[in-house]
Amino acid sequence: MTKGEARRLFHYEQIQATKEVFGDVVECGVATGATLIYLMMASRELKIGRNFWGFDTFEGFPESQEEDGNYLTNNRREVYDELLSNGVGVNLHYIPVYLQPYYFGLGFNAGHCPNAEAYFKTAISIPIYSALTEKNQQLAISKVEKDLYSLSL
Repeated sequence: MTKGEARRLFHYEQIQATKEVFGDVVECGVATGATLIYLMMASRELKIGRNFWGFDTFEGFPESQEEDGNYLTNNRREVYDELLSNGVGVNLHYIPVYLQPYYFGLGFNAGHCPNAEAYFKTAISIPIYSALTEKNQQLAISKVEKDLYSLSL
């Protein structure tokens, strides 16, 4: 199996595993759009009606400034635990796919995409889904802002 075939199979299985989940698919950082296209093709083949949204700056994000702080790289566990204890359903996602055991067997190793690995080490996923009420959105936002502010003092 080629890497391209493995990638298509992986995305097909992702769509199939989430076919009962209500909502759209959003990809932030689409680059060439290949992943989004694979997901759309799998959704069409499985006859799952979904909207797909892709976003990218195409120029990269600006470098952090000192006033931006360094909240998540230094305090990720602290922020995660604080949000979870305040009822915000946070999670850790965006594990670079090639770090999964299956891909090690295909010859991928840590260090293959250092930017993806650096992002994974700092990212925290907050609740986002189509049925999330405005009230719960505001509650999650206020708790994220409070926790990031209090942990940066």
